[in-house]
Amino acid sequence: MAQHFTPELWTIYAATLTESNTINSIPFASAWLKRSGGLALYVRLSWHHPDDEPMSEVVIHSAQRIIDTVASHAQRLELLDIQLPSETLPYLSSTLSSKRLDSLKHLKLYFSLDPDDPDSILKVDASPRILTMEYGWLTKINIDWSRLTNFVAKDILNLEECIHLFQHASNLNFSDIHLFAATFPPQSPVNHPSLESLIIRDCGMGFWESFTFPSLESLHIYKANGVPGWNGLRDFVRRSGCKLGQLAIRHMEETDEHEIVHVFRATTELKQLSIQGDVLGGSILSEMDAVATSDTSGFLFKLEILTLVFLRLPFDWAGLVVLLVTMSSREAKSLRDVKVRLIERTPDSYDSLIGKTMLKHVMDASQSYNIRFVDSDGLDLLTKLRHHYIL
Repeated sequence: MAQHFTPELWTIYAATLTESNTINSIPFASAWLKRSGGLALYVRLSWHHPDDEPMSEVVIHSAQRIIDTVASHAQRLELLDIQLPSETLPYLSSTLSSKRLDSLKHLKLYFSLDPDDPDSILKVDASPRILTMEYGWLTKINIDWSRLTNFVAKDILNLEECIHLFQHASNLNFSDIHLFAATFPPQSPVNHPSLESLIIRDCGMGFWESFTFPSLESLHIYKANGVPGWNGLRDFVRRSGCKLGQLAIRHMEETDEHEIVHVFRATTELKQLSIQGDVLGGSILSEMDAVATSDTSGFLFKLEILTLVFLRLPFDWAGLVVLLVTMSSREAKSLRDVKVRLIERTPDSYDSLIGKTMLKHVMDASQSYNIRFVDSDGLDLLTKLRHHYIL
């Protein structure tokens, strides 16, 4: 029974309430948390019902008692993960707002707040470093935003919520957000001085016109739906004056290729560039070669890592060869790593992937660079192709 006297074993507590386990959960939670001594706590409270029916009064009462039990250890909470239905929100909010959570570093929220209900609000007397939202309504969360450095939204935000975030979380360094596209920007951009890394998904018109991030160093764009607003992004990069070192763009279409190259040209310190999408079967590599030919001080001559991920055949091998030859002839010495990755299942015939003559051209053009060609599992394809063609 020595484990009962080892507090480290009792610092992680997860309670999943159901209609059948509520009675025993309360004394179990109390005993578990007491055994953790004075150590930091990591707590998750969740609710599971197979039919997504509302909580019964019995379960709500039990949830409130467990909330009380957890709140009695408020000073020791480092992670609080709340995955409870909205029925528990009023009690949860009143309890957590009356306790100071001085040690809380990570707050995770998984519930829905009603933007039209003035009583639908979560108050937590804490200054978390990390906030993760699965559902909710950002403007209805009342916390001390001043120490927040990381924010992740698993559900879609609107522009009003994004503005609220960047206006209040002045020390934010990293943000991963989904943005609802149909919106209008404010009259003047919101300036956020400290954001260094941004992941944005489903980005549409309006976002780039709404913000200025002068410290931004890493930008990942996942364009699954909607219009990304490449010209707006280009103007955003120029307006921010940021030293963007990493840029990754996913799900690009062939219609994007001309405008997106102008985005690349707006950068001044780009070191890593990753492109994924059908655009790699089009002329974007030829567009990049035109830039390399005309501007030897541009982004391509500071680039260190180039990653090209194509979802399906064909891939513009000729465009890649011409680009590499141009950069080699113009002594683009910073580029050290070129990675080409095939996401689609490897074809049954290597001949349909790349012909022997074109493979020779690729190998010749890549002598100055470390080029890797891998399949969807990250396994080397170049060696297999050499063996196939006996090269």
